[in-house]
Amino acid sequence: MTAFTKTQILLAGRSSQDIVPLASALNVDFDNHISTHIISNGHADPLYGLNALPDILILWLSAQWEDELHAFASRRPALRPPTIIISLHDDPEILRLALRSGARDFLTHPAALHELKQAIQRIIQEKHSSLESSQQTIAVLNAKGGSGGTVIASNLAHIMAVRQRIPVALLDLDIQFGSQALSLDLHPTRDIVEALNASGQLDAVALEGYMTKHKSGLNLLAAPLNRLVLPGEIVPEHLDRLLEVVHQTYTRVVIDLPRLIDAVSTVVLAQVTTVVVVMQQALASMRDARRLIEILQREIEIPKERIVVVINRYNPKHPITLDAIRQTLQQSSITLIPSDYARFEIATNQGMPLLDFAPRAPITQTLVELAQRVGGETEAPAKRGLLSRALGLLAGSKPEPATPRPQETFG
Repeated sequence: MTAFTKTQILLAGRSSQDIVPLASALNVDFDNHISTHIISNGHADPLYGLNALPDILILWLSAQWEDELHAFASRRPALRPPTIIISLHDDPEILRLALRSGARDFLTHPAALHELKQAIQRIIQEKHSSLESSQQTIAVLNAKGGSGGTVIASNLAHIMAVRQRIPVALLDLDIQFGSQALSLDLHPTRDIVEALNASGQLDAVALEGYMTKHKSGLNLLAAPLNRLVLPGEIVPEHLDRLLEVVHQTYTRVVIDLPRLIDAVSTVVLAQVTTVVVVMQQALASMRDARRLIEILQREIEIPKERIVVVINRYNPKHPITLDAIRQTLQQSSITLIPSDYARFEIATNQGMPLLDFAPRAPITQTLVELAQRVGGETEAPAKRGLLSRALGLLAGSKPEPATPRPQETFG
């Protein structure tokens, strides 16, 4: 089954007599990417001690199910893979704890093997569909130095994290003069250069150790603050590997790029879904924006529809008119960030995103609209799986018709 060839499935439980035969049965249909993990040594967390997270976890609960579910639910959401729970008992409390832990499906043993296979297939299909349709990477760069791209990048990432409630990462790739940590009033202990140097050993778990978390849930991979790193020290292959892990872990990725086209920035620009070019109403800024857009389209082959032009501190009374900018850039759709220097400066100096500092201000609302445009909408109606149907029964709702179970069971 080629759809499953790259899926890593882990069966975890306290009894090898339960999970080893099940792993053998699943190996037939899932291309031998099945592994087992015995919960032991006094630990309740089914993923304790693992060096890498699986794509799917199948957790076979023991008599200590309460400890196991509490330990799993206490993990940060980014460190909990899609999970199928197998229990010996159809207990309402187990179902509630399974829901708290974020489990996708719940099966009571003994159950039909085909139901477990269908649950796995649903998760794989949803994951592939989600990655293809909703994963967005946005690069932000200034057409001219000082145009405000750094603050716009941090605010876009913050808005996505707060309003869409999805995993969002902000990468500061201005290696020498990056200031995203200051924009968010954060104090990183590790930085993006350290992550790049460890890229060969990175996975979702290891990446977490290099991130600095904002109270909004936004994760920042900061630029170095107290040491000099030369541009030539960044290995493009390491950056490519880092971005691969970041894309696997976060639904939205916002990258603050320096005003420089080189091997490093080209690696980023070749992978983004949207490029946000930030400019101001100045002749030099307009000229450089035109040159930058031409380079992005001609040299890096980024389609015109994936380039979003933003005029920061827009003033409708400025002698350089919007029509003149549109004609020069050959861009009909341009986002206008209204001039509100006082709020902009105070919020930046205090390390507060505008959504926190002035949520109703026109400048903030424009950034919210821009975040929706470049980040897309992610909310979708939840699909009713076995777990949701079971919880519906607990709430007294009418159950959906069940399909007859075949005789083949697992365990």
